[in-house]
Amino acid sequence: MPNGYYYQRKFIIFNTIFLILFLGLLLLLIFNCYFFSTRSLTGKQATALVEKKGVRWLDELPSISQEVAAALAKIDSPLSFDQMQTIRPEIARELAKSKNGLLLNGIKYLSPEAAKELSNCTGFLEINGIDDISIETAIELAKTKTLLALDGITIISPEVAVILASSECSLHLNGLNKLTPEIAAAFSDNKTEIHLGGITNLSLDVAKILSKTKGFIFFGIRINLTHEAKQCLKSNGKIIFPQN
Repeated sequence: MPNGYYYQRKFIIFNTIFLILFLGLLLLLIFNCYFFSTRSLTGKQATALVEKKGVRWLDELPSISQEVAAALAKIDSPLSFDQMQTIRPEIARELAKSKNGLLLNGIKYLSPEAAKELSNCTGFLEINGIDDISIETAIELAKTKTLLALDGITIISPEVAVILASSECSLHLNGLNKLTPEIAAAFSDNKTEIHLGGITNLSLDVAKILSKTKGFIFFGIRINLTHEAKQCLKSNGKIIFPQN
């Protein structure tokens, strides 16, 4: 009897260990299948997504092929790529065919060649991951016709400010927290609208420059102005403050 009890216990322990190992391997297999399937996409899989509705969150994809980009651009929804840190011109060319907007907020560097292709996008264009752009890249992005968001930029040169302000798009630079007189002069010459939601204060001299703006300038809820600066800006109906 004692021997039978002993072997029975060993059998139960062995089965328990085997079951734990089996479940662990099964979970690992499921994780790997999910992880790798979301980090790569074939042209056939991309084509299958065309029929689905809603924003396509493709944020696990670090890169895609030109074939996949061409298929995804046919989707009747915005496309989001938060893990794509760089983009080749040929991929940008295909994605720019999307009519519903691109969220490329994972991009850390944008070449002038890729920017030239992306500027053809007829939907909105968000590239909020870059914190600086060259003059050459700015020239290409300024050709955007719809909405261009570069909210990752916190500091901008007067030269780049002049180029971006010349664009006909709705320009979003909500990462900027300071305006010099030179940059204010560039923004006051904008043709459409500039969103400056990150600005917290302005000197009276800068306010006087902005009050001459030709296009719309939108400030955010963080703006805190002196009475004189605010009255100066309010003299121009194209300067918009949040309703709060």
